[in-house]
Amino acid sequence: SNGFMTGSIVKKNIFQFTLIFFISLSWALSLDLDWSTDFGVYYTGASFFSDNYRLYLEHFDHKGPAYYAFLKLIGNVIGFGPFQALVSIFLTSLLFCITVMQISKKFGHGAIFQNIILLCCGNLLFYQSTNSSIAIFQGTLLIIAFYFLQKQIENGEIKFLFLSLLFWSLSFYTRIDSIIFAPI
Repeated sequence: SNGFMTGSIVKKNIFQFTLIFFISLSWALSLDLDWSTDFGVYYTGASFFSDNYRLYLEHFDHKGPAYYAFLKLIGNVIGFGPFQALVSIFLTSLLFCITVMQISKKFGHGAIFQNIILLCCGNLLFYQSTNSSIAIFQGTLLIIAFYFLQKQIENGEIKFLFLSLLFWSLSFYTRIDSIIFAPI
């Protein structure tokens, strides 16, 4: 019985990971012909950052540095170019879907519910341009922040509060201009 359950869990996880992999990949591939100006600014800015080319000095933008740092990290690993930009969009959406999958496992009520949540997650991506990549990245960080806040409430451990505040801060530093809209 225990072996069957373990095999069932592995099959479910493979199915869910395959589902989110193809959701993220199909969204990224659909954007290959429709690069938006915002993502182009983020990606190009991240590719040029160095000691001689700094954000807010040589490259001014009203967005925060967190998404730039994420894109720079990916670029440092795989390089920069048109294909690598596509991979960066794919990794942004994959991170979002994996986060939603993990949260749905924590709070979900079975595989059918979790798969429905993942399909809804995929539906959020379609008909979005690459401009939404920064909002998807910020949403991922906020979901993680709320997850750790919930863990802190459940367990009372200060490390979860610290992690929650860390991810909330990173989400804030993704879109500093969001403070303008916060009162509204």
